[in-house]
Amino acid sequence: MGEGGARRAVRVARRAQSAHSRAAAGGGLRRRAAAEGGRHKMLYVLETVIKILAIIVPLLIAVAYVTLAERKILASMQLRVGPNVVGVAGLLQPLADGVKLFSKETILPTHANLVIFLVAPVVALSLSLIT
Repeated sequence: MGEGGARRAVRVARRAQSAHSRAAAGGGLRRRAAAEGGRHKMLYVLETVIKILAIIVPLLIAVAYVTLAERKILASMQLRVGPNVVGVAGLLQPLADGVKLFSKETILPTHANLVIFLVAPVVALSLSLIT
């Protein structure tokens, strides 16, 4: 092998070595990118949950106060006072109703089939939403 062949062999070996070192460094970059990708996914999920709550919470509050307005209108039609116990003019009544709803005890009948008792409302709601 001549002098040119030896130089060529050294260049090929250097290229292979640099390609190997780049691949090793790229593996570290890939691991870092995967870790950052996990963070990005977590931020995406968190952002999505915040967006969903930003839509649902005001909607639930609006429904609670529309219900309060309905109760007050029905009370005035029947010539009675209506909900005015909690807060000024009953404006905290929806909050009190929510606390009452979530603090109620769940009653499970002892002689009933518990699976059917718990699943039947879910099935009924699901079917009504589908149609």
